[in-house]
Amino acid sequence: MTYNGLKEILRKAFLQNNVGEIENTVRELWLNPGTKRDIPEQHLQSSWSRFLVFNYEKYGFQYVSGKIDCCGVTLVFRKDGYDELLVNVFVDRVTSYLYNSCLLKPHYTLEHWEGRKSICQTANTVRNDKDFEQYIKRINKRFNLN
Repeated sequence: MTYNGLKEILRKAFLQNNVGEIENTVRELWLNPGTKRDIPEQHLQSSWSRFLVFNYEKYGFQYVSGKIDCCGVTLVFRKDGYDELLVNVFVDRVTSYLYNSCLLKPHYTLEHWEGRKSICQTANTVRNDKDFEQYIKRINKRFNLN
């Protein structure tokens, strides 16, 4: 994550942004790599911020935690049947829209490990609810869930 990339994410995510405050926050995070800011759930549900491009509640996920640090914005969600949903927030440099990179990790059973030494998954780019819904369907089909 670059300095300007992080600044752009925060500028796009907070709709009623204070440019000076965002600049100070990014500078603090960038100069002190161990520094992080927690993201309370009310930030995800408020009308003045938009880190997510999909509605996590619509799919039954519950917010666990979130943080902003020099590496970017990371959010964690849970749901029965899944260990976690990891979401990273990015800005598309061409369109200037936010998008999410999601990694949905199902709860692996012995059946999933049968005949395997490892299970490889890659994150999926999500730009809206439809993308997220298709991603869930692919994971459910791959791991015989639901």
